[in-house]
Amino acid sequence: MHGVQWITDDLFDEVLQEARSSSRKRKNFNFHGSMEENPHRFLNVMLKGTYIQPHRHLHPPKPESFLIIRGSVAFAIFDADGELVECRLLGD
Repeated sequence: MHGVQWITDDLFDEVLQEARSSSRKRKNFNFHGSMEENPHRFLNVMLKGTYIQPHRHLHPPKPESFLIIRGSVAFAIFDADGELVECRLLGD
């Protein structure tokens, strides 16, 4: 894909409708067209009650970034032994 990709209200609402239809209560919209492009740029719309299992990206190691557009999320950080290091409420 070329050019700027906007997260518009229409795009957000479209992905929100798909999340509402999902048993997982969330839906991704990928901004990349293939795995050759940066495959870690996406809009992840999550509904209240969804759960993302704690996980790490080890091979290859990579960081994660979050930008809360609407609502809020509880975010927990664990150490390598699974002990809670920090917990924050992000967003509204």
